[in-house]
Amino acid sequence: MRGRGDVAAGITVVVIGALSVAFAAGLIDAPPLVRVAIVLTFVSIVPGYGWVQMLELDEPMMRWATTIGVSLSTTVLVALAMAVTGLWSPLLGATAIGGLGGVGVLLRLAQRARTRQFGRPQEYGT
Repeated sequence: MRGRGDVAAGITVVVIGALSVAFAAGLIDAPPLVRVAIVLTFVSIVPGYGWVQMLELDEPMMRWATTIGVSLSTTVLVALAMAVTGLWSPLLGATAIGGLGGVGVLLRLAQRARTRQFGRPQEYGT
């Protein structure tokens, strides 16, 4: 069972996401290297974090590697969709990526609430 580390990681993801959207919207001005570092961290973690938590992987390195893989794939798909539709916009992209990550987090919270209420589902064949 995971504990405080998950809460700290979740708070970190929310802060990185908020900073990235603020940069994309032009609400915060920062040196270019700071912007690049925050945005690369955002696209590497935020979109996949909630989705991968639903898998309940026990190995921390496997969780983070999968999070990064899902996040980068989601980022590429959002960029591809914006390019194909002609709706290229940094703010739209950051919002879409953050929104997809937020849906994953909300589904994970619903999964946890259901598990607390009904218990773990039984495995077939056991």
